Amino acid sequence: GWSPEALTADPGLLERMVHPEDHAACQAHRHGLRQSCEVQALEFRILRRDGAVRWLSHVCRPVSGPRGEPLGIRGAHTDITERKRLEQQLQQAQRLEALGQLAGGVAHDLRNVLTAVLGPASLIAAESSDPELAAQAAHAYAGVYILQRRDSLTQDLLARAEVVQERLDRLA
Repeated sequence: GWSPEALTADPGLLERMVHPEDHAACQAHRHGLRQSCEVQALEFRILRRDGAVRWLSHVCRPVSGPRGEPLGIRGAHTDITERKRLEQQLQQAQRLEALGQLAGGVAHDLRNVLTAVLGPASLIAAESSDPELAAQAAHAYAGVYILQRRDSLTQDLLARAEVVQERLDRLA
């Protein structure tokens, strides 16, 4: 959004275009160029004239004269905003996938616990004439009820993670 003439007329404009969170990295990059004769690369954000944020890949190297004296810097910028957006979507999809796997593992573990509690509790309730054992079976069933509710919550979490994943797939 800035014209070449605006950059030429205002040498400080280029630095003001750098996103505030990236100023330190850009300054370190410039300092590194003065200390090294090798190619340097940096990814940073700039603010366009309209306020939009764009990502740039900047690659540059010092240029020396015939006797090794520094003449300047040769560099190139590439707009990588779309790549960064896609990387962010991929990271979000990976986080959602991990959440889905976690929810699935929790659901599986809860089902295993339910099965382990249901079997002995039903045997105790069916075969015991001892009121104390019957009370223990009632406690076991109460615990199973609580676990069933948690299993239902885990299933809700899984379903929501799948819906989000489907939406991400449609965006890609």
